[in-house]
Amino acid sequence: MTLSVLADPAPDARRKVSASQLMKRLSTEAVNYTHSDRSFSPFWSNIGLTFGANCGIDQVHFHYNRQTVTTAGDAFGFAEPAHIRQASVLSVKDAVLSVAFFATDAFLIEAKKEITLGLLSDALFRKVREEIDGSGNQFIHSMMKNVDPRDPDPEVPVLLSVRVLNGAIVDGILVPDQDGVARAAFHFDLLTIDKDHARRTLLDAPNSIEEAESRAERWLEEALNGLELYPESDYEAEVLGRAVLTLLFNTVAAPGLLEGRLASFPSRGGYPTHFLWDALFHMLALEHMQPKLAEDALLILSDTIRPDGLMAHFVCATWVRPDASQPPLFGWAAERLVKQTGNVDLAKEVLSAIKLNTQWWLSQRMTSTGLIACFDPYETGWDDTPRLDDGPIVATDMNSYLLMQMRSAARLATFAGMSDEARHLNAQADEFAALMVEVLFDEESGRFHDLRIETGKKTDMLSPAIFLPLLGDVPLELETQKKMVTKYLFDKQRLFGHIPFPSVAYDDPAYDQKQMWRGPMWLPISWLLLELLEKLGFDDELSQCEKRLYEIVLEDGDLYEYFDSQTGGGLGYPQQGWTAAIFIRLHLILAGQASL
Repeated sequence: MTLSVLADPAPDARRKVSASQLMKRLSTEAVNYTHSDRSFSPFWSNIGLTFGANCGIDQVHFHYNRQTVTTAGDAFGFAEPAHIRQASVLSVKDAVLSVAFFATDAFLIEAKKEITLGLLSDALFRKVREEIDGSGNQFIHSMMKNVDPRDPDPEVPVLLSVRVLNGAIVDGILVPDQDGVARAAFHFDLLTIDKDHARRTLLDAPNSIEEAESRAERWLEEALNGLELYPESDYEAEVLGRAVLTLLFNTVAAPGLLEGRLASFPSRGGYPTHFLWDALFHMLALEHMQPKLAEDALLILSDTIRPDGLMAHFVCATWVRPDASQPPLFGWAAERLVKQTGNVDLAKEVLSAIKLNTQWWLSQRMTSTGLIACFDPYETGWDDTPRLDDGPIVATDMNSYLLMQMRSAARLATFAGMSDEARHLNAQADEFAALMVEVLFDEESGRFHDLRIETGKKTDMLSPAIFLPLLGDVPLELETQKKMVTKYLFDKQRLFGHIPFPSVAYDDPAYDQKQMWRGPMWLPISWLLLELLEKLGFDDELSQCEKRLYEIVLEDGDLYEYFDSQTGGGLGYPQQGWTAAIFIRLHLILAGQASL
């Protein structure tokens, strides 16, 4: 297999375009609001709307607490096919109904015929009470069934607020006025019920779809904060627009534990919650958008850190996944953001969380080797990796992430002027790095190996994990490091084929090109390997891989969670946050507008 690459564009081949303009030009096919993973959800909303074969809104999706809750269908609809539908980032319109959001969890509908409000009678809701205020606003207090059995509450409170601007609601039907127009504003409160806020939102509702679109356009401009992209073709522009849209619509002003910050979900349909390492990779693109996005993605994790230092695997509105974490890359992401912002106060704030979290790993996962153990593949982020099929291991990747976090802590302390603290943290990192070489590096093979805890023996499985110690400045000669990369990582028969960096080497008996972490290519790990190539000075190989990884995502176009390592076809969930983020960052790198 050979590594195919994109040809370098001519100097004038890339045309600069603002991301907001690019998104507003997206075709109806590109936005495709037909599934919970692709719901219409601007203004950081907890709710998303999807549109089926008939006119109107088919389903409402509640994206907030690890599993999306979805209404039965025909939420706001007609029993007639939608022959023509125009969908954009600002609105969705068919021959009868137009829909546009005008605030978080609030949208306006405008109909030319009677519209059945199926949502009002959906079996998902248990109505508690209904009231109408002096302005005619209607408030429907309900309890919504919770679909995730891990959530401590079987139901969640929902307040649906309605203001009719034109026409009237009669027996669950929105009836047009004498001019043949029905217009109404809808607002949802989820979990945290605030009727006064709902009333203010309704009273501020626009009088037309055009005005709602204008507000959505202002939201879009502010969210993107001047981000510029450089597509070479209309197709590339559309995929880039879809990537930006994915990050924006996967970002949610969720209630409860996430309140006050903008959470960055991996997928609003499949994974509607704030995952630890997903969010850290989302920051690669969020850093180029509204400043609050990247900072909140990071600080949600330190806001919710347990007193003993556990950073939860994921944080939901009402619960966290207990007793489990994900790769300790908080320091890696925090250091990059601090460097970008130059914010000393942020450096001090995240440093406290990094130190506490590092201590949790050293105390809760320590082994007799002085390195940390991995008992649960979910904790590695490599959810079903074959590396743990025969039992717990001292994992090269997990210890590497922890070492990288220690190094970041020391550099952040230096940046914050805490010289004594920096010396202490550097000494801790140096000791840990030396142990990694002593325990996990094998002189004969010239590479790192995972260590089976039960037997104390090194394993032979080859995966990208074994290169990650080199990112943490372990005490190995540069020549030894380069030799290891050249011999193993650049082997076209094992890890450097047409689809570079499979999660298990092509020639390993456990390799399966489509099975989650048993062979497919995952962009987060590939990104870390790009950082390694840059660190070691493999400039040509780095350039090839940047272009090829970008090309793989571009060719597929749907921003899937991971990729078949033989064909490059997308697998898992579409509209995946880290794929969108890394794709955008690679684009900016190839256009000469960003670096690793």
